[in-house]
Amino acid sequence: MNYSIYYQIVISNNKDYLLGNFSLIQGFELLHMIKPLIDEAFRAYNVTIDSTLLDGLTLLALYRREATSTLFFRQPLASGDLHARAMGKAVLSKLSKKDLDFFLEQAPFKKFTPMTIVGGESLIEELNIIRSRGYAINNEEHMKGLICIGAPLVNYRTKKVAGAISFDLPSGEFSVESVENNYAGPMTKLAHDLSEIVTMDEY
Repeated sequence: MNYSIYYQIVISNNKDYLLGNFSLIQGFELLHMIKPLIDEAFRAYNVTIDSTLLDGLTLLALYRREATSTLFFRQPLASGDLHARAMGKAVLSKLSKKDLDFFLEQAPFKKFTPMTIVGGESLIEELNIIRSRGYAINNEEHMKGLICIGAPLVNYRTKKVAGAISFDLPSGEFSVESVENNYAGPMTKLAHDLSEIVTMDEY
């Protein structure tokens, strides 16, 4: 079933903020199933965790748990800047050749920082690396001061990408190498566990 969820719950300082519209009851059910797993990972690792669902070539914010140590930024409810985000590149790495070619043809490749990938060939090279290691890195490519490590959410029944998650950390405290060493394992495990929920929920 293909549906759009235009909402995000942000938990910061033990408060819940509810944003946007709720398109279907199923969206609530999915949120309530993934929320405990993300909350558990947040308590274990004390990092900001973002989760999104894929709608066409747009990532829709689903649930965000924010750590106080992470550089504050407003996560958009809908994002098409897939080339510049860990979650976006994770999703792109799982697209069919047809869908990826379509993205490359129409993507504006907006440059957010000096680190942003702004060409199709460079992005394809990056996606090949992501496929081989199982996760994507955003090394201050969308915002200076922020390193993100992300992985796709996959419907194991249909084999299609359904969304992505990321751990977000301040570059002033972590290098890319330390992010990979400390968080690649737990982040990809969380992505696998959430993918099983997505598969069960038939997103």
